[in-house]
Amino acid sequence: MKKTFATIALLACCTAFALAQARPTLAIMPFTGGAEGEGDTIASLISVDPGILRTFTVTMRPSASDDRVPEHYSVAGIGRLLNAEYVLTGRIHQLGTGNLLTASIVSVQTFRKVAGYHLRYRSIADFRRALPSMSVSMANAAMGRGTQGLSSLAVIPFVYNDGVSSAEAEMLEQVLATEILNTGRYAVLSRTHAMQAALSEMEFQLGGWTDLDTVVSHGMATNADYVLSGRIYRLGGENILMTSVINVETFEQVAGDHFLYRNIGDAIGFLPSMSRNIAAASMRRGTQNLPSLAISPFVFRSEAGTHDAQILAQVLAAEILRTGRYTVLPRTHAVQAAINEQVFQRQGFTAVEGVARLGYAATADFVLVGEVIEIRGVNMLTIRIVNVLDGGILAGTQGEYRTLGDGISLMAEIARFLTDPLRLPTVGRH
Repeated sequence: MKKTFATIALLACCTAFALAQARPTLAIMPFTGGAEGEGDTIASLISVDPGILRTFTVTMRPSASDDRVPEHYSVAGIGRLLNAEYVLTGRIHQLGTGNLLTASIVSVQTFRKVAGYHLRYRSIADFRRALPSMSVSMANAAMGRGTQGLSSLAVIPFVYNDGVSSAEAEMLEQVLATEILNTGRYAVLSRTHAMQAALSEMEFQLGGWTDLDTVVSHGMATNADYVLSGRIYRLGGENILMTSVINVETFEQVAGDHFLYRNIGDAIGFLPSMSRNIAAASMRRGTQNLPSLAISPFVFRSEAGTHDAQILAQVLAAEILRTGRYTVLPRTHAVQAAINEQVFQRQGFTAVEGVARLGYAATADFVLVGEVIEIRGVNMLTIRIVNVLDGGILAGTQGEYRTLGDGISLMAEIARFLTDPLRLPTVGRH
């Protein structure tokens, strides 16, 4: 009997050892941000959570003073150094009177995020109560997500304007990346040194996402199939977040969305819906037989200027994408050169030669041009879609709005009319 118990105990030990050996290794990095020592505490709590330990063999990143781990090492570089298959990283953002934690597990071999999570908490005690659910969710996602058949998506830093903080932009970027990962539509890439070098070299925050060539260069740096970029504008008491997904190979915009929000908490609440809209738009794209449409910057003959022009043109591009009528081509260096050559803002959109140059530069079949004239506080917007070959007007409409917020709402109505010739010739808010 004693021999039997001894044999069973030995087999149990061997089985436990074999299971431990079979578990992939997860290197956990100290979380950045938060109060002093909070990131180390969060990482330590995760490292001993049963939900993580049942799935992974855990190793902690050595301290910054450890000579084996130079500070400039990338996430994947640290994973390889520690012989880990996966690396868990995270950041703590201040959110009102509490915190928002964003975390992701990255495959060292593929640079792809295999799990992501974001969590609001007020204290370490709150975090400890939420940790079991978080760890099980991330472990299950990491082991259950097969990304090899998915298109890869690089999410680049969101560009922000005066009145919007870099912390807010970073928070929204990271949460949206997690939400898109959870749709299962894309394999989201972790930021690498090659991408970070491209970001620094191109002075990305200055160039912004309207420079499509810059956006695509970051996709190439990470071998991504698609790039997601975003821009946040301050509009009085509200902000608008606009996002766009670009095909790195064709320069085509395959998805886009936008929403208005008053505070960061509201914005985070909108992001799951935005991620689903982006994923759905990408899945239904079959654009090889669609005519291509380049959307030029609107001409403003009012005090609003290029700030409003950039917003309205981008919103209209996203709304037209939703109709499935055109392949939308954003602005490139070649298009900008054509705009500059034609002194576009002075000529306006009535010059057929200028419109044709824009179309040729963008390799588009059609060009959408718009003009806004302010008359006694009311903005009169005229939109036309012009055939690049003969200068003929394929579709056109007019609209009125008083505030930029009303103009943004008007874009959906304009897009539906332009893609439906049975609509009345004039739409707008009176």
